[in-house]
Amino acid sequence: AQREPEPTCKAKVDVGFVLDSSGSLKNDYDKEKDFLKALAATFGVSDDGARAGVVTFSYYTEHSIKLNDHTKVSTFNDAVDKIALMGSTTRIDKALRMVQNDMFTIANGARPGVNKVLIVLTDGSQTKDAGAEDPSDVAKELRDKGIRVISIGIGKGVNPTELARIAGDQSNVFSASSFDELVSGEFLDKVNDAGCKAGTCFD
Repeated sequence: AQREPEPTCKAKVDVGFVLDSSGSLKNDYDKEKDFLKALAATFGVSDDGARAGVVTFSYYTEHSIKLNDHTKVSTFNDAVDKIALMGSTTRIDKALRMVQNDMFTIANGARPGVNKVLIVLTDGSQTKDAGAEDPSDVAKELRDKGIRVISIGIGKGVNPTELARIAGDQSNVFSASSFDELVSGEFLDKVNDAGCKAGTCFD
């Protein structure tokens, strides 16, 4: 059996990922998922260390992986590989609502007293559908509950102002100009460093 990679971040943390599954990603979806898997591996996935979950969104939203579904990086990765492309619009607000209602619940594996980090991956900006909420309003509710939100914009279609308002602080915003930059080790280290800080201390 393969040995599990050694996590670089030893913080005990509940890490949620919001995976953009909109139509514009069809050629780069595997790279986006590779980044998510590589980032999860830097935290590690175990029962009593870091836990990782995924909410996938486009027009609809799906709780693809619960925080208590996996205790190993390898099975978590297999589950990420199986997340199909939804291929529609970009409803970040719906994804954040699902995070709020479902992901960080005790029933789905969130642990009381353990720091929470949410990492939002998107290559676009909120689709202005009728009835859509401003995603930064939902993100603020999450942050007010003590969840550190990190937003990652990929490519040229993102709205930097929106990303900053979702994260609440420019220091929690990361932008990759391309999917190739996204999977570079240097970019990964920067995001892990921010996420790991969130897992060990709150300022």
